[in-house]
Amino acid sequence: MVLQYNSANRTSPNTLVAPITHTTSTLPIVVPIAEKKDSSGKLILDGNVLLGNITCVSKARLSDYITDLSADEMKAVDKAISLSLGINHHYQTLQNMYDDKLQYIEKLKSNRTLLQTDLDSKQRQLDKFQELLDTYQFSDIQNLADFLEKSQKEM
Repeated sequence: MVLQYNSANRTSPNTLVAPITHTTSTLPIVVPIAEKKDSSGKLILDGNVLLGNITCVSKARLSDYITDLSADEMKAVDKAISLSLGINHHYQTLQNMYDDKLQYIEKLKSNRTLLQTDLDSKQRQLDKFQELLDTYQFSDIQNLADFLEKSQKEM
């Protein structure tokens, strides 16, 4: 299986490849591929991509193009390459950072919702209080305070 990206393959006499084998290994660096058939139904490719044996070969050693792998198979190949080259931990660290950021954003959203609910509740209380002030013809809270103080002295 050719691993090197297309633009490098156009300019380089060599390419990176991984062998396709029929090993039954369950190691995470061995990726099973679905059977590939041609238009007449003849089997043209099956087996497993062995990403533990990535190597550089002359393109002269390669035969004709056979087929493409599915998107899911390519994702599995990418993961197996990262495991084989020992860089998976870097991607896992990035994934963990991303997950942490998503959790933080969700927490912020939740806090914002709680604060907005609290603000709405306080605004309703203020509206009711203003309604009371208007009902009893007090222009503001100070007039109400003066009235209450005066009433208390009269008692």
